[in-house]
Amino acid sequence: MSGLRERVAGLFVEPVSSEARIEAAAPVAQPPARWLPPVAPAPAVSAVPAPELVAEPALPGRRIAVIAAAGDAALAGAALGLGLVARRRGPCALLARWTGEEPARPRAVPATGAARRLCAALVAEGHAAHASGRLVLLDLPADEGEAVAAADRALRGATPGLLVVAGPRTDIMERALAACGALVLAAREAADPELLTAAATELEALGPPVATLRLGGAGSAAALCRAGLAVPAGLRAPVDETLAAAGVPA
Repeated sequence: MSGLRERVAGLFVEPVSSEARIEAAAPVAQPPARWLPPVAPAPAVSAVPAPELVAEPALPGRRIAVIAAAGDAALAGAALGLGLVARRRGPCALLARWTGEEPARPRAVPATGAARRLCAALVAEGHAAHASGRLVLLDLPADEGEAVAAADRALRGATPGLLVVAGPRTDIMERALAACGALVLAAREAADPELLTAAATELEALGPPVATLRLGGAGSAAALCRAGLAVPAGLRAPVDETLAAAGVPA
């Protein structure tokens, strides 16, 4: 591995081999993550049949996956999710998040009526989800195969949604990412541009176009964003530009 690739590996998690999967069961020290799109489409099961949710179904090939470091995934996913709500003029957005760890117990937090209804529908289907502001956060199982299948079912609903990948992945997640319509590489403003370029190049090899989101300008408003309430002023333009680059119509 070249020096540059070693540095990239320190910023975004490298895929692990299938043989190393068992050994990787030990906790991973907050590595940056890569993202993967749902693999083969499962039978079409609408996550939320509510008539008010009229955005186009997020079918494989049109989904957007967000790849970020473990510590940046919540902010990146929330900012892009809220950006989707604004662009699609929908009542809420769904974030299917994979970290490679088992989901934590869902939290009870204030949320809009549309988000609560979507969350209730997902929980009734057996998903680990909770609503927060205008977002519904679905924590995917640690097992990659199960995670891809769960994300595929949930993201086939009419609600705008994103697949957020923040854990070390194998070829299962790689195939899921390759099936997406666009990938967003999210990183902090202070991240080395050379490393980001190298990471983007590796993601481009999967096939879908890659857009980059720099997470600067959030400041104290980052907590409000992660809670699904509002995109920080300093991130609004970057988020809008990133979604436009990913092919999301205004």
